[in-house]
Amino acid sequence: MLSNNEPHAGRCLPRTALPWFSLALVWLSFELPPLLALGVLQLSTLRFALELPLLLTLAGFQHAYGGTWSRRGLVLLAALLLTFRSDQALCWLLMRDEPLLYDQWFMARHLWVLLGDLMSVRTLAVLLAVGLLGWLTTLGVRRLLRHGGVLLAPERRQSTLRGAVLFWSFALLVRLVSPVNGGVLVWLTPSVIDNVRRSREVYRSVQSTTQTSPHAHYGTVVLRDKPDVLLFIVESYGRLLFVDEGTGAAHATLLRTLERALSDSGWHAASGFSTSTVSGGRSWIAEGTMLMGIPIAYESVFQHLIGLRPQPPHLVSFLRRQGYRGVLLAPSDRNRPGAYVVNRYGFDTLLTYEELGYRGPSIGWGLVPDQYSLAIAAQRVLPPRAERAAPVFLDFHMVSSHAPWREVPRLTDDPTTHASRTEPVERGGTPEGTVLTRLGRYDRGAERRFAWMEQFDGPMRRGYQATIDYDLRVITRYLSQRGDDALVIVLGDHQPPVIARADQSFDAPVHVLSRDPRRLQSVLGRGFLAGLTIVPNAQPVMTHADVFPLVVDALRQQPQ
Repeated sequence: MLSNNEPHAGRCLPRTALPWFSLALVWLSFELPPLLALGVLQLSTLRFALELPLLLTLAGFQHAYGGTWSRRGLVLLAALLLTFRSDQALCWLLMRDEPLLYDQWFMARHLWVLLGDLMSVRTLAVLLAVGLLGWLTTLGVRRLLRHGGVLLAPERRQSTLRGAVLFWSFALLVRLVSPVNGGVLVWLTPSVIDNVRRSREVYRSVQSTTQTSPHAHYGTVVLRDKPDVLLFIVESYGRLLFVDEGTGAAHATLLRTLERALSDSGWHAASGFSTSTVSGGRSWIAEGTMLMGIPIAYESVFQHLIGLRPQPPHLVSFLRRQGYRGVLLAPSDRNRPGAYVVNRYGFDTLLTYEELGYRGPSIGWGLVPDQYSLAIAAQRVLPPRAERAAPVFLDFHMVSSHAPWREVPRLTDDPTTHASRTEPVERGGTPEGTVLTRLGRYDRGAERRFAWMEQFDGPMRRGYQATIDYDLRVITRYLSQRGDDALVIVLGDHQPPVIARADQSFDAPVHVLSRDPRRLQSVLGRGFLAGLTIVPNAQPVMTHADVFPLVVDALRQQPQ
């Protein structure tokens, strides 16, 4: 007969077996997050970290025998272990990569801002539900752990000790015969140590990079030919659009159509693929790589480089010394909690959300249609060359092709009017799902790239392709109507989130244009092909860090 204080679960399990069952359940719950982060419930991938039972063993000895271990120290170690495991699972879920501890502090602010950007009633409800689930899980684990006290009762202490010795003998034997990087039982400590080592290497690489810039010698370059330089960074314009069976043929047809329109207006083009340092998100890092000519793969490296005084040479400062006026066109940049408009590279003019004065309906994540933004920039900073004293370097980070691709602005004859219509796209996905899409696909290790993170079909394919088409048509229409020559670079910042393929998942197309074909000679010498079309499986001809030297080399060519 059960006593009043007997656990109810004891009706199902013998009282002697209940604590062991409870502790095993706690251990299993500790290991489930990384399994769920993989997106598949395959028990063959389940790995058990031995640090958790080690802490429980130490805690048991400290409680039973009054050892010298500090209870607070054990609690701290357990908290650090749980934090690392949670962070590890979250990064696998979002980025399919092992988290770099040194980088996590820098990324926390961006996650907060992202949640703010995507906040809605539904998103808030999901966050509250996740918080409630975490609270209930904590209560459940505490209840389970209370059963463990039975094992430390004086009458069971010896049997518990024998059980612990038997368990650790078995565990160590399994580790001894298991592969170095495999087996069901593993140690987390080596990965933590390796993470710290990699963090230190990243920090040291930052120090060495900041001391010697690969472009310091550009300080002696003097340009005689100074056309406007227009950098169009097309959000999420990646190789996927070329290689996917559902989009490749249509996109190739579009590029041929745009090439004919540009050719009729006197423009020459050269195209190829460029390898970005990021995929699926962190556009500011891709842009920083282009402007500074330094490969940047981590937020921590980016923050260190941006914070240097004086900054390393970059494209904006180089062109300023040549007499250019630098203009940043960033339609979605606006002051809001956790994210404020910052002139990182010292542009002379910032055209951000407030300065553009857009009062039409908000369209997509970027809010302002790219055609409107470019039209305002053309009016304010890009009048005919004869009407201004200095050439312009325009950095336009386009926003209309940003995920989740639910709305496509329509091209209009008068883009400065506030368009009230959009091309309909079937709605799919959720705001909270977009949080994952923006942070996903950061992994730089080829062995960890997944073929698909989500099916690329239906509304997602149509929306993605339509927004890229829209942006390329916006650029083509502007260049066709422009009377002056310019050196134009059009490239994607990174592959699209969620749907990026496993093959070449860091490649983005790059198109270089000029009315003077001589400016393209150095570009063609890099392996670019004439025209806008690119062979889908062509090898990259450059990296995003080559944008800075590519512009300098092209401007050195004397026009005809």
